[in-house]
Amino acid sequence: MILGAQYDIAVNRWSPATLAIAFTGFDFTGAAAALHVRAYKDAGGDPLLSLSVGDGIAISVASVDGLSTSTLTLTFAEADIEALPFTAPRGGDLVLAYDLVITGGGVGKVRWLEGKFTVRAGVTV
Repeated sequence: MILGAQYDIAVNRWSPATLAIAFTGFDFTGAAAALHVRAYKDAGGDPLLSLSVGDGIAISVASVDGLSTSTLTLTFAEADIEALPFTAPRGGDLVLAYDLVITGGGVGKVRWLEGKFTVRAGVTV
């Protein structure tokens, strides 16, 4: 069993954000991926923010010296970040929870990453 690695993500409230994460030794060709952001772990209902392959997640695979490396590029649209609630104390950063689940790549359905999803407060809109 593969346990999800703890990896915190931070984005700025008034900007789009892109993050590339490489998984060395794995070939995610044709895999499905989903990233959900919620108020806290196990929060019910619809996620506050959701990405999937083709809708915020891109997967590329390269081979270097015979070793596959899959890179997931996560793109958070400015409008999606701005739509997240303003529930932090006034002027404070909003700390939510997220995880990234990948299905395929020869290992089945696995939660690869999990952690805090921080929306950093800003001033310039």
